[in-house]
Amino acid sequence: MELSQKELEDELNEVLSYADKKVDSLQLRIVNASAESKNHLMRTIAGIMREKELVENKAQQIGKRPENWTKEVENSRQLIKEAKARIDHLANNIKNPLT
Repeated sequence: MELSQKELEDELNEVLSYADKKVDSLQLRIVNASAESKNHLMRTIAGIMREKELVENKAQQIGKRPENWTKEVENSRQLIKEAKARIDHLANNIKNPLT
């Protein structure tokens, strides 16, 4: 079954929303954090924002509906999977920082 453009855009938007929630959660923790922790939190937020930017760029490309739609769907799904994994990794490192 071929994924429609709308369905793919919805999946990409879901990742963007997920990233926003993680960033919001981390920003709340900055208020009571030590200077070292604040620095680490800010670097983590920057990393999540980079992932979000990659997904946003992909969402803009989807709007152009490339000629090889099947390949675009595969690439987008891979990007979604990798972005969520990297976002989780960044957020989990904050929960369990290496000391």
